[in-house]
Amino acid sequence: MKKLIIVPLLMGFLAFGMVTPSHAGGIAITATGVRAVSLGGAYRALSGDWSGGYWNPAGLTQVKNWNFGASVSFITPLAKITLAPYQGHRLYGFAYREAVAKPQTFIIPNLGLVKTLDNGLSVGLGLFIPFGLGATWDLYNPVPGFGNTANFPKDDNVGNVQVMDFHLSLAYPVTEQLSLGVGAGLVYSTLSMEQTTVTKIAALNPQLAPIAIAPHDHFPVDQTLKGTGVSASASVGLQLKATDQLTLGLAARFYQNVPLKGSVVGDAYFPYSANALGTLKALHDAKQLSDAEYQQAAVLFSGTKQQMIDDNEVKASMPLPMNIGAGVAFRPMENLLLSFDVSFTQWSVWNVIKIENLTMKDGTPVEASLNEHWKDGIRYSLGTEYTLMKTGGKDLVLRLGYYYDPSPIPDETLNPGIPDISPKNSITAGFGFTQGKYTINAVYSHLFIKNRDVKKWVLEPSGANENYAGLYKVTDNEFHIGFGYSF
Repeated sequence: MKKLIIVPLLMGFLAFGMVTPSHAGGIAITATGVRAVSLGGAYRALSGDWSGGYWNPAGLTQVKNWNFGASVSFITPLAKITLAPYQGHRLYGFAYREAVAKPQTFIIPNLGLVKTLDNGLSVGLGLFIPFGLGATWDLYNPVPGFGNTANFPKDDNVGNVQVMDFHLSLAYPVTEQLSLGVGAGLVYSTLSMEQTTVTKIAALNPQLAPIAIAPHDHFPVDQTLKGTGVSASASVGLQLKATDQLTLGLAARFYQNVPLKGSVVGDAYFPYSANALGTLKALHDAKQLSDAEYQQAAVLFSGTKQQMIDDNEVKASMPLPMNIGAGVAFRPMENLLLSFDVSFTQWSVWNVIKIENLTMKDGTPVEASLNEHWKDGIRYSLGTEYTLMKTGGKDLVLRLGYYYDPSPIPDETLNPGIPDISPKNSITAGFGFTQGKYTINAVYSHLFIKNRDVKKWVLEPSGANENYAGLYKVTDNEFHIGFGYSF
């Protein structure tokens, strides 16, 4: 039997195992400002309150003195997946029935304050959550007879990303018709993801294939990546009041790459095979295996948990996508408003993200990357607002909205971490009530998302998967409530 080369191949496996992060195109959240959400995000030509620092800073000039506002969004996605057979059969431990993500309600706050000075300059401060969400799954369990003595984690595929933007905005009315705005922000990001992949023992050494018999022909590795980072953002916009009934808006948001620092842990769970161990011992006793070769091979059938990576000094540069959009707001009659936006998001920046300084526990460096290959997307938004009552300092408006937002993720890298599986069609219905200086807004939205059937697992030679093949189903219900105070 030839010399067993295990450690270098394990290194390669763990590198491949890191290629699919728990991210998705759906990490962009429509939650800043309830009026904007009610209109489906068609707000770049309006943005006349505290949320304008996010949608279009030029709109802050519409604030007459002070405006304070806050919103809270309750987002409740429901995701299901029926995985396709892995390697053509069910002996690898991946769920073969429909799996349901752990129920979660994500609570997303946003708030801001705007002051317009006597010289016409408007200054805004805001805390915005432009990206986030995640998912938690139990998708892998060792099959009966696998024989590992350690308890495998129940939640083995987990994704969580949160991005907060502390943003300062300035806006100035250049003329009575034209306003310009700019902004800059400090962005704080956290990333946490856990994923399970498997490798075939024969991929580590073909000489072991005769004794690596199912279900002892593979082993899973549970990997966890955590990181935090601080970067910067910028925004720019303009609004043009073309006529008394028609307003145009143009705005863009930019983000500096986030320099993440964090940790990676990788635990291998080996099967227990008495037959394989017996064969290896016989070869060792017959002097056909050296002591080192025997020990290296025996650990693969030992039924133990082995920590391969525990590194607290990894780094990565995480890009956040640029967004640029244009909007139109038209008031055909005094009590009716129509708005439309189209926006472009540069999701293609999520291509290949290199993980730096990753090493095995023995100090051996590992090359690893997050391979995404996302595609740019164009979103369309429509909104309408009807004033039902306006009397005695009390206003009641009804709102409807819609947006279409495509998924940027190809089949080759789709995974359940944050499953943005298909184009999203969102319908919103809400209202706003103003009495004097106070405003309350509320909206309910439902996302219609087509099922997606990914037919083919994309696997590395070791068996590590770059995607998760199967039938995906996702629905999403959201409720947003906001409060405003002008003084």
